[in-house]
Amino acid sequence: MYWWRSTDTFYVFFGLDAGSYTIYTGAEVAALPAPPPSSEPNAPVSGFGRIYYGVPGVREALGASSTGEQMLSAGQAGALQFFEKGRMIFTPLYRGEQRKAIYVLYADRSFQRYNDTFVE
Repeated sequence: MYWWRSTDTFYVFFGLDAGSYTIYTGAEVAALPAPPPSSEPNAPVSGFGRIYYGVPGVREALGASSTGEQMLSAGQAGALQFFEKGRMIFTPLYRGEQRKAIYVLYADRSFQRYNDTFVE
C-alpha cells in the first residue's frame, strides 16, 4: 500500500511487480472501522489498517505484512504525475529498502513496477 499525503489518497497494489490496484480517498478510508488491536508486530495501523482489515478481500490478497509502515521523510517524498490514461508514482523505498521504484498505473486498474536505476 502507498499513501500519498498531499492528496490524501491510498493506493493498494495487488501484486509485487504487476497486477491490479485500487484507489481510496482519505474520506473513504476514514469511514472504515478502526483496525482491531493486534499482537502482530508489523500489523498495519492508521489508514493502512482500516483498508487492510475493513475492505473485504484486501487482507487475503496481500497476506501478512513483512515490514512495519514506513513514513517517507521530506527528503524522500517521492513523486506523483497524472496522465491522460493513468498515473505514475515514484518512491525511494521499495519493500522497506532504499531501492527506488516507479509504479505505472493504467486507467484499466492494472499496474507495472519498475526499478528506478536513474542516478542524479
